[in-house]
Formats: sequence, structure tokens, C-alpha cells
Amino acid sequence: MRRVLRVYPWQLDLTEVRSKKNGSTQFVVPAPERPEKSVRLGYGGMIGTGRHFWVRTVKSGQVTAAWFAGDPRYLGVVATPGPRHLVLVAQREATDSRMSPRKRGVSPEARARARAAGARVGGD
Repeated sequence: MRRVLRVYPWQLDLTEVRSKKNGSTQFVVPAPERPEKSVRLGYGGMIGTGRHFWVRTVKSGQVTAAWFAGDPRYLGVVATPGPRHLVLVAQREATDSRMSPRKRGVSPEARARARAAGARVGGD
């Protein structure tokens, strides 16, 4: 989380938070280079995450918006305003070496920032 927060500033109240049918939480963040489009990041849905703050409060409707720091095409940190209840979220291809990293539709500058924050990014 620290690496992400060193590279990216907080985006306040731009992130929509939803509860999914499978019990997980979904964060909808505007795409950095195309704000008219959005990128979805998920959290939860695994054994043991059902009691986590984000899953509980989103399911109950207490939280509908959040702060976000990062690039949603790779990874980021989500928090309730304050910032409190921080959680690291990532696209699978940004962390899983078995998948090819994302490189299409992302500028070289954005890839360099994501790499500095700890994400796996495609070649230049």
C-alpha cells in the first residue's frame, strides 16, 4: 500500500462502491486517460473475506462511495473518507505472473507510474 500511496494522490469521492451477488465488493473508478469510461476492481468473494469491513458495510448499504489512490487498470488503494479502512485492490494481470500484463491502451508514462507502485506492466 505504501508504494501505491507514494506514487498516486487520493481521488476523493469518485469511486462508486457496489455489492455483488456473490458477496464480494466492486469498486467502480473512472479510467485515468478516458474519464467517460470506468474500470471495475473487485474485493472479497474468497473464504474469510465475508467478515471484512468492506464486504459487511457495502452489503448493508452504509458505504456507497470511497477514496481511491492508484491506477484502476493496474492497482490501487481504496479507503473510506478520512482515509480509514484501507484495502489494496488490483487487477489480476498486474500481480499474477501467469498472466500477460496489460499494455494496450495505456501510455508509457502511466505504465512507468504503475511499475513504480509495484504493478506488473507490459513492455514499452
